[in-house]
Amino acid sequence: MPEQSVADAPPALSERLQDVTEALAAARTADDVYRVVLHPALDALNAIAGAVLLVNDAGDTLSMAARQGYPQDAQTIWQDGPVQVNIPAGDALLHRHALFYEHRDALLHDYPELEARTGSVAPVATSVLPMFLDERPLGVLVLDFKEPHDFTAEERRFLRTLAAQCALALGRARLLNELTTELEMRRATERELQSSETRFRRLVEASPVGIAAGDINGRLILVNDAYLHLLGYTRDDFDQGRIDWASLTPEEYREADDRAFQQAFRDGASDQYEKEMLTRTGERLPLSLILMRYEERGQQLVVGYLQDLRAHRAAQRTLEEQRGHLEAKVRERTAELEARTRALESFAELTRDLATETDPSVLVRRAQEIVLGLLPEGLAVYYEPRRQLWHAAVQTGDLGNADLQRAINAGLPFETTRNLLTPWRTRQGYYQDHYDPTTDDLGERVAHIGASASLPLLVHGRVQGVFVIALFRQHRWSTTDRAVLETAVHSLGLALERAESIAHLEQRTQEVSRWRERYEVAVNGSGHLLYDWNPTTDQIVYGGAVRAITGYAPDDLAGNLSDWTERLIHPDDRDAFNTEIARVIEHSDTFHLEFRIVRQDGSVREVQDDGYFMRGPDGQVTHMVGFVNDVTEQRRTERELRAALRFNELILNNMGEGLTGMDTQGRTTFANPAALRMLGYTPEEFIGVPQHELIHHTRPDGTPYPAEACHIYAAFTDGQVHHVDDEVFWRRDGSAVPVDYTSTPIRNEHGHIEGAVLSFRDITARRSAEADLRRSNEELRRSNRELEQFAYIASHDLQAPARAVTSFADIIARRYAHVLDERGLTYLRQITEGGQHMKRLVDDLLTFSRVHTLQRPPERVHSASIFSAVLARLSGDLEASGAQVTAGPLPDVLADASQLDQVLQNLILNGVKYRREDVAPRLHVSAQPDGPMWHFLVQDNGIGIEEAYFERIFEIFQRLHTRDQYEGTGIGLAVCKKIIERHGGRLWVTSTPGEGSTFHFTLPRA
Repeated sequence: MPEQSVADAPPALSERLQDVTEALAAARTADDVYRVVLHPALDALNAIAGAVLLVNDAGDTLSMAARQGYPQDAQTIWQDGPVQVNIPAGDALLHRHALFYEHRDALLHDYPELEARTGSVAPVATSVLPMFLDERPLGVLVLDFKEPHDFTAEERRFLRTLAAQCALALGRARLLNELTTELEMRRATERELQSSETRFRRLVEASPVGIAAGDINGRLILVNDAYLHLLGYTRDDFDQGRIDWASLTPEEYREADDRAFQQAFRDGASDQYEKEMLTRTGERLPLSLILMRYEERGQQLVVGYLQDLRAHRAAQRTLEEQRGHLEAKVRERTAELEARTRALESFAELTRDLATETDPSVLVRRAQEIVLGLLPEGLAVYYEPRRQLWHAAVQTGDLGNADLQRAINAGLPFETTRNLLTPWRTRQGYYQDHYDPTTDDLGERVAHIGASASLPLLVHGRVQGVFVIALFRQHRWSTTDRAVLETAVHSLGLALERAESIAHLEQRTQEVSRWRERYEVAVNGSGHLLYDWNPTTDQIVYGGAVRAITGYAPDDLAGNLSDWTERLIHPDDRDAFNTEIARVIEHSDTFHLEFRIVRQDGSVREVQDDGYFMRGPDGQVTHMVGFVNDVTEQRRTERELRAALRFNELILNNMGEGLTGMDTQGRTTFANPAALRMLGYTPEEFIGVPQHELIHHTRPDGTPYPAEACHIYAAFTDGQVHHVDDEVFWRRDGSAVPVDYTSTPIRNEHGHIEGAVLSFRDITARRSAEADLRRSNEELRRSNRELEQFAYIASHDLQAPARAVTSFADIIARRYAHVLDERGLTYLRQITEGGQHMKRLVDDLLTFSRVHTLQRPPERVHSASIFSAVLARLSGDLEASGAQVTAGPLPDVLADASQLDQVLQNLILNGVKYRREDVAPRLHVSAQPDGPMWHFLVQDNGIGIEEAYFERIFEIFQRLHTRDQYEGTGIGLAVCKKIIERHGGRLWVTSTPGEGSTFHFTLPRA
């Protein structure tokens, strides 16, 4: 809508605006302006509240200047803060236009975060009017409404005009305030100047320092009484003009005055300088001056401050004289301090040395070296009394006289050597600036000694010796010297005390270490885990075999009862453990508990815990210490022992042999059921009764058997094991029992005999069996002889018809072959071959039968020689087959040489016979030790043997191939096996088909 002029506004608003304008013209302060503007504006538009916010001089911050209509301390959206575009006041100023929001939603639409940022509720309607002064932002005028408000054009012009009038009024108020402030400042300055001038004149008049003020020409316009008195003038002299600065200044100082005047006018003050001025009597007065510029009523003046230097000069002369004396004193003191410094440095070095050394002689010598380094040329000797003589324990430096050295080495008399006796008895240092030779009764031998100092050395409060310094020229023992010596000797005494303490401590430490080592050895040797539990702190300290028992290092364990229970104790045993601990704490001081622990690797061990409680005066447990022992093996052994006992009892009760025990008196202590059964006694009749009288009282021939000759009793009399065959024991019914028995002594852990154990068996059945066996063996030997004879005769008698058949077949072949057809010739060849095979078969059978009949006792034979003989004998066959036979070193054995020859020949020929097609035979014979035997190996590269036939090939007449494939009778390996077993050895084969076989046999070592 187009805006109207102020003249067209409703009369109410125009009148109000005119009233405001007139009131603002009369306003003198900013508060007056706020009151004039806010109240009419609120009344005119029916607003509930209004505020004025002003911008700071920098133009970047708004501050609340005035507010009206708001509750006291109420939080509104109009707050101090930066001038920025995201708040209404900032936007109004930055964009230079008024903002009118007629309802609450309009305001929050433009500024949705306003309430959250300010922490207050936005008004229903509001107007924000920027104020500017000379184009510079001044602030904003704000009106808030509690109801929606439709701002008319007249109202908007009214508010804009009101804001502009407010800005102008605030500018006038600010300017008026500045002018008023400046005026007040000027008036205050004038008053201060007047007051300052008054104070200056009073200060000048009252000052004890001479003060004179003059112009640039040197004319004096003001002097104080001190100035007049200093130069000998009166106030009348000054008033009558008889005092002039220039006329009172000697010619030679006027140039210095000119420079000081110029410096004062230029810089405000001159440097301090000295000059002389003439007194009324013409005396030259030494003065110290400072000139300062001073302005009074527009006139440039110079004020001079004069100080009389006569007293200062006199004091300066006195000071210079004193300075000379002081410098001498300082030099002397410096020298003394340097000596003290050297002494302190030396003492620091000595302290370090004494703190690290424990050898008394080394400590004394080091102290002597340090002290001698601080003194003129001399020597040091430390004496200790022994047997009424002073003996030099430690000496540093040359005495300079051989006779004196011999006398000191031999020892000085205790009572007459006063240089030593005096400090010994008085416990004070004894100093001689001029050494008196008569002091020690040593005559000319000490004539070269100039000064001496003897100090007692106290160790643990007792004088242990005397520390002596001897100088080769006279020397005044100063306070510093004495302090150095006494400090050194005192430090030495402390070091010796420390050395003794360290030695004693080391001795005690070694003793403790030895005891600790013994303790640790004992603990570690015992295999126990040690623990110390403090219930108050719940801390457990471990020792001993922690890792051996738990698998954990002590540092791996947390060291508290919960860790012990939860980590180590087996879950199934924890409740019982906690219950037992609680019970023992309540009722006892010791406990014994067994449980299982789980080691770090997860394995379970059985342990035994013996604990002991320590209680305080109040009866509360303060510590529990104990030992944990791994009893896993012990418990396992106990279980095994119980099982063994049960097993032994079962064996004893069920074994067929009789078993009894006796004490050293021959009384029966136990008997198993078999013994009681064989002897016909009950346990009550047998146990506790001398055994000899019951079962061994008579020999088999019926003669008495004395107890002293009894082999059963002999076991616990001579301590030997006695075994007897074919004896008799006597039953309760008087019948005899043939037995074999063994009586064995029983020894305790100390080796002492406590009795004997008798084991026996009824040999009635054995005797019958032995008789039957003897008969059977005799029958077998007879049968073997008959069989061997039959085999020999049969094989011998069978050879004649076999030879006849073969011979006649050969004759027929030679004479009648031309008349026989092919079938006839085949039959004839079969007859010949059958006869030859039968002859070989008979020969092999004869050989097999002769293995035992023709055997010779084994003797030491050299198997290598036998192998060489076999190889030479078979050389033709080997060459024909292309075979190569080698051997390694072969040993001496116990054997029948001819039969070993036969074994090697059979095995070698076997390897050549069963060769692979188109592969030359290769055989190797070797031997290796095998306990008491030699293990021979005959290796070939032949066709090999299936594992299923490893046993079959050693049976007589067993062949794996037909005669068409390989010749042979199937007896050769059986002969070898029989020969080897006859020697106590063994023959076997290993083989891989298609690669070869190895025949193994063993023979006794020679």
